[in-house]
Amino acid sequence: MEKNTAIQEREKMKKIPPGERIKSFKEIESCLSKKQALGEANRCLQCINPSCTNGCPAGVNCKEFIKKIREENFQGSLQAILEQNPLPCFTSRGCNSEAQCEGSCVLGKTGEPVSIRALERFVVENSELKNINSDTSKNSVAIIGAGPAGLAAAVEFRKIGINGKIFEKKSHLCGLAADAIPEYRIPKKVTDKQEAWMQKQGIEIEKGFKAGEKKTISEIMNEFDAVLIATGESCAKKLDVKGKELEGIYYWNNFLEEYCHGNGKKANGKKCVVVGGGDTAMDCARTALRMGFETTIAYRKNLEFMPCRKKEYAEALEEGIKFEYLLSPEEFSGEKKLEKIKFQKLEIKKEEFLPTGQAVEIEADLAILAIGQEFDETVFKGSMLQGKPPKEGISKTDLHGVFLAGDAINSQKTIVHAIQSAKNAVREIQQFIKDKKQKNGKEPEHGLQRTDVLLGA
Repeated sequence: MEKNTAIQEREKMKKIPPGERIKSFKEIESCLSKKQALGEANRCLQCINPSCTNGCPAGVNCKEFIKKIREENFQGSLQAILEQNPLPCFTSRGCNSEAQCEGSCVLGKTGEPVSIRALERFVVENSELKNINSDTSKNSVAIIGAGPAGLAAAVEFRKIGINGKIFEKKSHLCGLAADAIPEYRIPKKVTDKQEAWMQKQGIEIEKGFKAGEKKTISEIMNEFDAVLIATGESCAKKLDVKGKELEGIYYWNNFLEEYCHGNGKKANGKKCVVVGGGDTAMDCARTALRMGFETTIAYRKNLEFMPCRKKEYAEALEEGIKFEYLLSPEEFSGEKKLEKIKFQKLEIKKEEFLPTGQAVEIEADLAILAIGQEFDETVFKGSMLQGKPPKEGISKTDLHGVFLAGDAINSQKTIVHAIQSAKNAVREIQQFIKDKKQKNGKEPEHGLQRTDVLLGA
């Protein structure tokens, strides 16, 4: 009975109804109250072998941070999270918890799992991000990119006493978390808070620096003991379809960077079609809906294969977004401006999606193409890595002392997987520096011998 009461209390958490939330970019969910958080934390069974921690890619000790909440030690709870997750500001809002920690919760097998992400957010909003106290060594690493992977790496390096300097091509930090996640999911105040905290840590940051153009990776290597490339996948996969040059056709990155914070004129009565079925397609569709477009998602497979989060799909459906399946774009048409999209109809045969030879047209004033992401290889320009795309799951590159982290080597393009990837790369770099020191019999000097640069030894 006590657990049921706690669930009922948690469900009182304010959530903007669909009819209201499509009118603005206000954050959909509010934070748990203290009473709600304590009730939810007390539902936790405090398992001897907590499966929730095993379900977290970053390895957060969920049992411990929830225990601290039960003790009303909220600052201690945040510290328990920060031991493994340096970016709780992001994960407490943008994490796919239902498939990870909450999806692994024992209570979820017979009922409602503990709302771990909501508890994490409560802790973040009711505690203070403290400064990292660590003695730094002479060793230094260049971190290219200030998205979640780059930021996480900088914090992890700081913890172990290595100086990590961030190089970011834009005028602000946080990458796609700031530029492409809609305001209703991660508000700008959250990325601003994360950036302000990073600035306080004494981590050196150089903005307006585009690696591969201002300096090559090889040139950067001469100044550091190692280089970590964490530039993510900020480029959109292109679609080679007739009429693609018409006005009114966007790729997801251009559209979200321009409109995800609620900018733009209202487009009442106009029609938008989003091509794609992942979380990015959902972000685009729900953003367009809030701008006033009648929005449809066209996906080339069926619902069973749609890769987006179930939560995102359910909320999009609630908000009135239409879904069309088994459609592949074939042609955009209109007089200078987009008017219609012609799709090839597909069918399923032995788990393959094959063209039927039939076509269907959908009217559209706006088309957003969200069919995938790509790594920007400009960063490799002028080095032996040029023309060699990153390899799935492998952080070490063919260029001695250069490593990768983040979406470029992750099949799952999520914030928490970017953190996991960054932590793995930091461990590899720490070992690389240690091995180099042992080989030289002294503290490694910045940079590499020219033969290393040329041969990738």
